[in-house]
Amino acid sequence: MKKLLLMLMVLFATLNANAQCNWRGVYLGYGNSCNVYKFEVTGTADTCFKTTSFIYNYKTGKITDTFYTRTFTKVFSDTGKYKVYTKVLDKCHKCDTSFYQVLNVTCKPTPHTTKCDWSKIGLFYSNKCGRVIFELGSYDTCISKYTLWAYREKTKKLDTLSHDRVFTRSLDTGWYTFKASFHNKCCNSDTFIYKKVYIGCESVGVEDIQIPEAKIYRIWDLVGREVDVIEANKVYYIMYDNGKIEKKMIIE
Repeated sequence: MKKLLLMLMVLFATLNANAQCNWRGVYLGYGNSCNVYKFEVTGTADTCFKTTSFIYNYKTGKITDTFYTRTFTKVFSDTGKYKVYTKVLDKCHKCDTSFYQVLNVTCKPTPHTTKCDWSKIGLFYSNKCGRVIFELGSYDTCISKYTLWAYREKTKKLDTLSHDRVFTRSLDTGWYTFKASFHNKCCNSDTFIYKKVYIGCESVGVEDIQIPEAKIYRIWDLVGREVDVIEANKVYYIMYDNGKIEKKMIIE
């Protein structure tokens, strides 16, 4: 009798614990972009829950992956039918449940066969008192789309300047961060270039250039004889230390 009573108490305790397990809202959610699938075992954020998920490949008849987190990502390398089996353990109430989701992966991305050549792109400019000429690299038949944005730090405003490769804009004085985007149609890819630039129209001071006075280096008379003493009202050939030679009459 005591033994039967003990068994009934254990059974009642087990049923009572299981009755506290709430699996409402616990399921496997997922989303995909082509062959990249992102999964989430919803309703299991509480620390009481422990999740384990397996991915089974129907084609090979084998389990390909095992995940122990409530969120996980799988990149399928091949199309086909797969089963995602998930087991959830409620450690606090000592109960568990399981469920599965069948997937038909039909998308397999086509790898790029052409390597992108970005050698001709760039972000060049010339500024003349706020009148700025932009050039987004050299002309390239593979680059089919250009866009240049300007973020002005003073106003915290982002503007689209142009979709042309070469263009001119008038900009206020200040610091800008320019972002140029390029689309390469030959390899179907995009890239970006950032450049921080100060646009201004400040006057630049010009210092006076002092040219030192030339000094006499050598003197010849009209016959070609070098002389050390010159006389008034006579003509001489005079060579200066800057290399200049002139014919000059010495006036008293």
